[in-house]
Amino acid sequence: MSIYRIHSDIQNYMLFTVDDLDVYTKMESFNIQAFGQSLPFEWQAPKANFLPSDSGSTEKPDMTQWTDTILVLNKKAVDHLKNILETTGELFPLVGSCKDYMLFNSTQRQGNDIINLEQSTSSYFEDGAWERVEKLVFTKAAPNIVPPLFTIEYDRGCVLYCTDAFRHDVQRLGLSGLAFQLEICE
Repeated sequence: MSIYRIHSDIQNYMLFTVDDLDVYTKMESFNIQAFGQSLPFEWQAPKANFLPSDSGSTEKPDMTQWTDTILVLNKKAVDHLKNILETTGELFPLVGSCKDYMLFNSTQRQGNDIINLEQSTSSYFEDGAWERVEKLVFTKAAPNIVPPLFTIEYDRGCVLYCTDAFRHDVQRLGLSGLAFQLEICE
């Protein structure tokens, strides 16, 4: 069993974007940092669309990301992955040219007990505030005890991770748009 960091395949598929003005007009208490656990505000579907990628791709993916923690899925992907999605997070609608897509917010934040704290390192700003993870090492047991989609406390919920089960389902179903980076488990 393994753990993977999820990335958008922005070389081969269009970029997903949300209308920021529409977000803050509809949801005054919106806070992007609230994602990675149950949202503390009421979701109002914002306008969203796709833009050609830097490589010029005009192909829409089945799945992509809005931020490193938020998946964006078309109806095909939601239908095929519904069991995993419903047990590990929340689905939210969109409007505009992406009305056939949904946002997925993982509510499965895992504690530091799945992190090998001796081998993992972070960097900090001069004032001592956390900046980012430099090296992340999961425990050997982590792949066997985490849900299929999750975030971690160690990186403040900044990244969405998955297990072999989720990655396998995405690949088996031929769902496009995501790349998976293998993480270290020791």
